[in-house]
Amino acid sequence: MSRFNNYAKRLNEIANGTFEEYRRAEAAVKSAESRYNAYPRRNNADPAYMAKSARAEADLAEARNAFDQMRRHLFDDKRREIAAVRAELEKAVFDAFAADPKSVDMNTLALMNSGILTAAEYNRLIDASTAAGNHTMVRLLAQSAKDRADKVNDSDTAREYRLVAQKGKGANGREFLEAFDYMGDVFNRCERNFSLAGKWNELTADVVENF
Repeated sequence: MSRFNNYAKRLNEIANGTFEEYRRAEAAVKSAESRYNAYPRRNNADPAYMAKSARAEADLAEARNAFDQMRRHLFDDKRREIAAVRAELEKAVFDAFAADPKSVDMNTLALMNSGILTAAEYNRLIDASTAAGNHTMVRLLAQSAKDRADKVNDSDTAREYRLVAQKGKGANGREFLEAFDYMGDVFNRCERNFSLAGKWNELTADVVENF
C-alpha cells in the first residue's frame, strides 16, 4: 500500500456507489412489474381493481422511465468524477517522482561517472535508493547502467547492465496510473455488461489493496 492508495479507494467508492444506484433503479422496475402483473387490465372489473391496475401501470411507466434516464447518464457522470480523481493522482505522482536536484547523491554520482561500477554494484545502489524513496537517484543510476550497457563489448556483461537498467522504469510512478486505468477499464466494461459489476471486487480488490 502506497501513499497513493486513497485514489484507488476513491475510484472503488465511486464504482460501488454507481452499481448500487443502478441496482436500486433496476429493482424499482422489477417491483413495479410485479405489481403490474398482479393487477393486469380487465374489462368490466370493479372500480377499486381498475384504480389499482391504473396505478400499477403508471408506476411501471414511471419506474421504467427513471431507469432509462439513469442508464443514459449515470456512467457518463461517474466517469467525469473518475477523470477528476485521475487528474489529482497524475499530479500527485508527478510531484512525488519528479527529478529533484536536492536528491542527487554526489558521491554516488562520482562513482557512476568513474565507469568502475559493475552491474551488481548498480543493482545494489538502485535497491538502496529505492528503499530510501530517492526516485531521482534510481533514475540516474538506471540511465547510467543503460549507458554502460551500450558501451561494453561483451554481450553477457551488456545484458547484465540492461537488466539492472530495467529496474529504473518503475521510478516514474507510471505503474500507479496504469493500475488506476485498469480499474477504470473494468468500470467501463461493467456498463457494457452490468452482470460484470457483481465481480467488481473480485477483479479489483487486489489492485486496491496493493495500490
